[in-house]
Amino acid sequence: MEKASPAVQTFKGLKFISKGEAAKGWDAVSEHFDRVDKNADGRITEEELKEIIIVSASTNRTSKIQEQADEYARLIMDEMDPSNQGYIELEDMETLLQQALSQSVSHTHRHNQLSTTDSNPLRRWCRRTQFFLEDNWRHVCVIMLWLSACAALFAWRFIQYRHRHRDVFEVMGYCVCVAKGSAETLKLNMALVLLPVCRNTITWIRTHSATVVARVVPFDYNVNFHMVVAGGIAAGAGVHVISHMACGFPRLLHATDAQYEPLGQEYLGFPRPKDYWWFLKGIEGWTGLVMLVLMVVAFTLATPWFRRDRLPLPRHLRRMLTGFNAFWYSHHCFVVVYVLLVVHGQFVHLTHEWYYKSTWMYVAVPVVLYAFERLVRVVRSTALPVKLLKAELYSGNVLSLHLSKPQGFQYTSGQYIFLNCPAISRFECRPKVLIEGPYGLTAQDYKQYDTVLLVSLGIGVAAMISIIRDIIDNIKEPESDLESGATINNSMSSSFPTRRAYFCWITREEGSFEWFREVMDEVAEKDKHGVIEFHNYCTSLYEKGDARSAVIAVLQFLNYAMNGVDVISNTRIKTHFARPNWYNVYKRIALNHPNQRVGVFYCGAPVLVNVLRELAQDFSRKTSTKFEFHKEYF
Repeated sequence: MEKASPAVQTFKGLKFISKGEAAKGWDAVSEHFDRVDKNADGRITEEELKEIIIVSASTNRTSKIQEQADEYARLIMDEMDPSNQGYIELEDMETLLQQALSQSVSHTHRHNQLSTTDSNPLRRWCRRTQFFLEDNWRHVCVIMLWLSACAALFAWRFIQYRHRHRDVFEVMGYCVCVAKGSAETLKLNMALVLLPVCRNTITWIRTHSATVVARVVPFDYNVNFHMVVAGGIAAGAGVHVISHMACGFPRLLHATDAQYEPLGQEYLGFPRPKDYWWFLKGIEGWTGLVMLVLMVVAFTLATPWFRRDRLPLPRHLRRMLTGFNAFWYSHHCFVVVYVLLVVHGQFVHLTHEWYYKSTWMYVAVPVVLYAFERLVRVVRSTALPVKLLKAELYSGNVLSLHLSKPQGFQYTSGQYIFLNCPAISRFECRPKVLIEGPYGLTAQDYKQYDTVLLVSLGIGVAAMISIIRDIIDNIKEPESDLESGATINNSMSSSFPTRRAYFCWITREEGSFEWFREVMDEVAEKDKHGVIEFHNYCTSLYEKGDARSAVIAVLQFLNYAMNGVDVISNTRIKTHFARPNWYNVYKRIALNHPNQRVGVFYCGAPVLVNVLRELAQDFSRKTSTKFEFHKEYF
């Protein structure tokens, strides 16, 4: 039997650090070491070391390490071969590897379960209901209030046509009661649906309202409520149309002349309707159908399948029907819908009293408020154009713009703006850059907490960096040193509420860290007392303890020890390998901050929302630390 090379023997001895799922990767690494140690003497030259680094970097998709393989090979040789013999022993490499791995605690194992399952299904259901109400009481109150209002209006109109319009009920039965009841809920919802998208108003309330108001009204979920109300509109419109077209109108058409006589004299006139065309040709008929068609188009293009381009459509159809632009422009069909809604309400069948033609009463204030908001956006963005000072293109097709700040433009950390460049818009031709905002974001509420956990996924980090900068700006040198009894609280401005921030940024590509490298270096330089705890995670790397990332771990350990710079992010903040262990993250914060409220703010794709929310709920129930979860999709 052929004897394995010393390189393979040594690295097989390190299998205790590998994971079960890394078997294929381990075979590749072992085979490569067997290949590079060509003379099988148990020694690695600088050239062989360079080849090892390149294959490890390729396995972990770290292109920058591959580009600097010469430099890192020389770094290891300088450390392990001080006498310049031209090689290092594999045993020394093993020792260095163990030392590197011992410097970090694993952050990447799957989280444990905090709570136990009750065997009694009734108690389990009661406990889940209790926890749900504790965590979502604000949302439950808003939804119950909304449902109660809809039910009350439906019942009012239903009873009115059941008892006060006997002649109509005798012919059209409960069909007209249901149609009129659903129409009343439709009026309410067409008014309510505009309020959650009045961004300036919501931002002003969030910024100027008392803390009690902010805690009672879930402003963070304004878009969710907008979609819920839109669902109510779809339901109300559907019930209204079906009740008329499939029930009420057929009954009217098949009524006897004696049954029709009271309706004809009071409401519909003579000659009596002979077919459906009679109902559709009138103002109330065609306005209703046009509104229905426009609603179907707008609601369809607003679904996730169209808005996020998830349908396998031909290219020309995808360009027309999918993406944000299709959603945005189709939503503006509601300008026509609101006009037709008011007209439809004024010419409605079976009603003469002006105070029952109340559509305009419902929608007047919300429409005026929303129209005023849109006018303010146009005027403010036109009156306050900004200059583009600098533009930088980063990896991942990320564009960084440095803009001038208009005079009088005020904002707070956690807010955002809309950017419009009319020079490339089909509707604008002026070569200027216009801004719209600022608008409130979920993260804007971070100042309500002494301690915060900020979590970003990918480009979602942009929303959190402004908070990090705000905290950095409020860090000041303590009046006395730690030996005299000062704590980290002394390093913060006395008027600044947030005293501790844990920041976790998860990204797939190492190049993403270039986006905010200056901020991370600034944190490392100014934050002498650990107010901000930075944790970067690169998911393209195999977790520490996996053979496939072993060499990268050695490079990170050596380069940081000698130069104070991380080889992955090229900053002074160390990068964690693979994904976070969220259970350990929450557990550590709970141990560090007992009997405190901790704000958890997430910005990124929806994939992490359930995990972060469930852990926040579990730790809030099982520990004295109360985690309050907030999310913002980016």
